[in-house]
Amino acid sequence: MSGSHRVVFPPFTLDTTNQYLFRGSEQNNLRPKSFATLHYLIEHPHRLVTREELMAAAWPGAKVVNAALRVSIQEIREALGNKVGKPQFIETVGKKPQTGS
Repeated sequence: MSGSHRVVFPPFTLDTTNQYLFRGSEQNNLRPKSFATLHYLIEHPHRLVTREELMAAAWPGAKVVNAALRVSIQEIREALGNKVGKPQFIETVGKKPQTGS
């Protein structure tokens, strides 16, 4: 597969050229917006990525409800076998409470 770009995070490989997620040799077809969300997260590892960033990356210039992002994150978690209570690849961080001065 010449010219393809692959990102490996064992046991997964993300083929960014052909937009496939592989677990070993098993291909998992994510919906395009879910793929775009996962791709963005992989491009920005080890840091907090905001909801606004993800929505701008996967739905550029579109008005989208938060539920669309939740559905994509849920699809990605299922594909990765990532549990909310025991995150291995994706962790959701709630908003920090505002403190008054």
